[in-house]
Amino acid sequence: MRWLRSIGTGIGVVASVMTGIGSFYLAPIDSCSSSCPPQLWLFGVGLPVALLACAVGSANIVFLTLLCAVGVGYIAGTASSPGASSAGYFIGGGSLLLAAGGVAIWWFTRNVDTTDGSAALYATGRPAVATLLSLTDTGGSVNDNPVTLIRVRMEPVDGGPAFETARTFPVSRVSVPVPGQRFAAYYDPAEPDRFTLVNAGEEVPDDVGRLRDRVDAQTRAAAAPPVDPLDRLAELNEQRLAGTLSEAEFQRHKAELLR
Repeated sequence: MRWLRSIGTGIGVVASVMTGIGSFYLAPIDSCSSSCPPQLWLFGVGLPVALLACAVGSANIVFLTLLCAVGVGYIAGTASSPGASSAGYFIGGGSLLLAAGGVAIWWFTRNVDTTDGSAALYATGRPAVATLLSLTDTGGSVNDNPVTLIRVRMEPVDGGPAFETARTFPVSRVSVPVPGQRFAAYYDPAEPDRFTLVNAGEEVPDDVGRLRDRVDAQTRAAAAPPVDPLDRLAELNEQRLAGTLSEAEFQRHKAELLR
């Protein structure tokens, strides 16, 4: 639930700041005795609460906030106490470096497309139904999968004119597509030869998955053998006699079959 995640994230951020304040008072202390500053409870309470909040709220936001707070707290606490051990600088610097690494990884995963353009097309391209026209082996391979020139007929979902286009793709040796096979697809209207086919089992956004499911359902329906109207009528009559189908429903289905 979104509201629970938001609350968990908020609690985690507050607990992280508490931990950072506690780190400020903890940094100059070599060993704790009866003279330890009372503010250390902020570290003791804040740290476990922040870690628990990672499981409820946004772990990325909470954990990065925690690392930054601890890093700043340790460095500031060590710098404000001339006699403090330099270990505080190492702990604080290490925390900030980990936070910087986390931010870099987050930016990379959100801004660098590692899917050969598929992710960008899912986000900004136009949906279509692609029918495979031909498949030509180029002689190359990627991870032991042949790279092929795929030519398709693209039918835009928005009702635009159909067109033919082609692009090289690596295809799985285990499941090689065949001419006539239909796929959900996304293409760039400015560059029609820049397109991607949505593969079965691929993790995709919800709207892309719905288009794939719809195309798969249409393909299965088209491949299903035609139903003999007389056989279907006999089946409906058995349901009527058994009481699972009303007379009105039977007559309506009968009229549709005998049209």
